[in-house]
Amino acid sequence: MDEYKKKKCPTYWDTEPEVAGTKHGLIIVTSTTGNGDAPENAGRFVRYLKRKTTAPLQPFKHCAFAVLGLGDTNYDQFCNTGK
Repeated sequence: MDEYKKKKCPTYWDTEPEVAGTKHGLIIVTSTTGNGDAPENAGRFVRYLKRKTTAPLQPFKHCAFAVLGLGDTNYDQFCNTGK
């Protein structure tokens, strides 16, 4: 998953699956640190997803995904990275 460090998405996600009508599977498990902040090793990936220039590219349009956010309910921004 170090591909995001190159500031681009792997081309694997940009290609349609070989079987028509299916999607690539992607499961993202993320924790939060402090008040809902992304962990240091995920910060770049989160910033990439939030960029205004990323949305039109739809880098994960061929993916069915699920996000599992882990956090501490004592903070106001509980699991904010997963949202």
